Amino acid sequence: LFNYLGKEEVDSSTSEEDLRAALQRLQAKGTNVLQICGLTVDGLQDVTLLMELLAFDVWAIFSDTVHDEDSSTYTQQMTSGWFQGAWIMDATPWHPKYPTRGSHSDMTSAEFAQLFKQSSGFEATPYAASAFACLIVVSKALEAAWNSYGFNLTLFRDEIQKT
Repeated sequence: LFNYLGKEEVDSSTSEEDLRAALQRLQAKGTNVLQICGLTVDGLQDVTLLMELLAFDVWAIFSDTVHDEDSSTYTQQMTSGWFQGAWIMDATPWHPKYPTRGSHSDMTSAEFAQLFKQSSGFEATPYAASAFACLIVVSKALEAAWNSYGFNLTLFRDEIQKT
């Protein structure tokens, strides 16, 4: 289901022309999942804007870019409905007292921290929250992809949410 058919190395010094060429090479290979590492928020925004211009649609983007949820143009763009694909997972600051409700888990940070403590006996850390978020997003992406082939992963996702 997921095609990883190449690696393109870009960084903050990469020109827009070279970034466009790198994305076009991945698009030509049929890549449908992108893992983006080490770019700034501006760099990540450049990638998403070029993807839109190239009509480069993917199933998912995974990024390690940390951004401020409130002020990032990129975040505003993502939450307002833009995305050349079905799922995006990126790094954000996490604290058990953040009031934001997760769009995929439908839990607040406090609810997750409480559930984690009840089920494991340990205090939740950002690493635990990150792993949980990854599992939720991957299970939903798989469910969406596999449902188109007649499979149903709802029970799998529900089990992950219980653990």
